[in-house]
Amino acid sequence: MVFREVENSGILEEVPLTLWELIDLLEKRRKGKHWESTDQRRTYEYATSIVKLSKEDSEQLLNILLNKFKIPRIVAVQLVNVLPVTVDELEPFLKQIEKIGGKLESEEREKFVRELLSVLREYWKKSKEVLEEKEEEEEST
Repeated sequence: MVFREVENSGILEEVPLTLWELIDLLEKRRKGKHWESTDQRRTYEYATSIVKLSKEDSEQLLNILLNKFKIPRIVAVQLVNVLPVTVDELEPFLKQIEKIGGKLESEEREKFVRELLSVLREYWKKSKEVLEEKEEEEEST
């Protein structure tokens, strides 16, 4: 969670961020004096090492989760960052969704899970390309 200003109003709100949103925020702060010795630099390095999707794919998936599936942002961000692809991996997130939005009936829940996993698996396939590119970069250095 991070606090960010809302439309230059001076109002701060707590907003869960995807890894790419965090990376973008930290890149803006990168030019500061104490970058090399701060937790911000270490956080930036960690976030860039574990990000699974391209920035564009991350934004697309977040929008799908928020708009099509009506998943609360706090859970949608976690899904984008983790990319669960099995029912067992998805279960903790489903519990969060149901806790926030109410229980789903059995048939409705099964359909929701099938459709959600289909989308997550599609983006997981895209994530493999990002991970392969990272491996190639590491091998060349």
